[in-house]
Amino acid sequence: MQKRLFFPSVLLALSILACAAPGMPPPVATDPPVPGVGTETPTASDPVLPPAPELRVVYARAGNLWLWTESGGAMQLTFSGVDSSPQISSDGAVVAFQRGDELWAVNSSGGGERQLVSAAYLAGLVAPASGTGVIHWFDWQPSSHTLYFGTSQDSGAYIVPLLDLHRVDAAAGMPPVLLLAAGMGGLGTFSPDGLHLALVQSENILLLDVSSSAVLPLLSFEFVLTYSEWFYLPEVTWKADSSGLWTVIPAHDSLGDPTEPTEIWFASVAGGATLVDSFVAVPVFIDRPRLSPDGSRVMIQQEFGGSFNLLIHPVGGGGDLLILTAGGGQAGAVSWSPDSSQLVYWNPLPVNTSFGYPGAGFAFVSDLGTEARAVRWVDPLRLLFLAGSDLR
Repeated sequence: MQKRLFFPSVLLALSILACAAPGMPPPVATDPPVPGVGTETPTASDPVLPPAPELRVVYARAGNLWLWTESGGAMQLTFSGVDSSPQISSDGAVVAFQRGDELWAVNSSGGGERQLVSAAYLAGLVAPASGTGVIHWFDWQPSSHTLYFGTSQDSGAYIVPLLDLHRVDAAAGMPPVLLLAAGMGGLGTFSPDGLHLALVQSENILLLDVSSSAVLPLLSFEFVLTYSEWFYLPEVTWKADSSGLWTVIPAHDSLGDPTEPTEIWFASVAGGATLVDSFVAVPVFIDRPRLSPDGSRVMIQQEFGGSFNLLIHPVGGGGDLLILTAGGGQAGAVSWSPDSSQLVYWNPLPVNTSFGYPGAGFAFVSDLGTEARAVRWVDPLRLLFLAGSDLR
């Protein structure tokens, strides 16, 4: 049974309210300065810094959506009791979410609930004898109110991605549009500029040009055996300038050949893919490698004599850095900070999640002595996470 207590989604809204970094005191309200009394008039050479962005968090609790802001606290957005998986648009104005099997939207200011993708539309994607159509993934195109989504076939026993692609405008009130039929799309990740969408399949990565809907093959690879009913879809890491992406392709048959390497590839939006590194790592069902946002390092696990070392491996060469050694595979990579300077890993002995970097040390994420779950980086200085029933 899937538990849906909270599903946090983070947005840094632009220039709304200054906020303090961890370890700093919160802003203190003071009387406005009186001109000419203890003040100086800025000169042309004085730096004028913009206000720090305000943190906005949208989450689901007990089937309803809430929005929390640093300036205003928490505000309830929906009241149906069956809402989940909220995602907020890049401008912070609209929240997309699932209501049962359907896709809906609501204004972040409250009100304006509207259905975007109906159950009838999803039902039409799958033959009735085969099961029902359900939302598999959805994401906002950056700097827009347009959503792209893919669907799955739910047979009751298994949920199988259809690897299709659809688009719907959250503002226009128009029905969704099928862009790529089943088998022609995949799990999508937008480039930072929003002009391209990487579509991941179990043996291919495709690239969609958003303006023309043209599809370009980027990379083909061998199917990764997971020795289970689920199949591996690689993550993609876009370059900051949107010129290309990195991806990690694990060994095809890590149990059959423990020496088979995991590979890191770089693919350009102009076409062409290059192998940039390879190394031996544990099977993907134990832990999947986590590439840093700048593509320079990757967190991996390697097995030595029954123990598992969690390492930082420099992409393209250099000495590995040991994070920790754990027995029985009881550790794992979580994520890198947005600036690639720090990382999060989990290790249940003690039961907690830690952040930091070798050389500078590590600290527990949770301050409550309980396990930190659903850890998300807000920025290089702040983490969002669940501790017990608290969103902190």
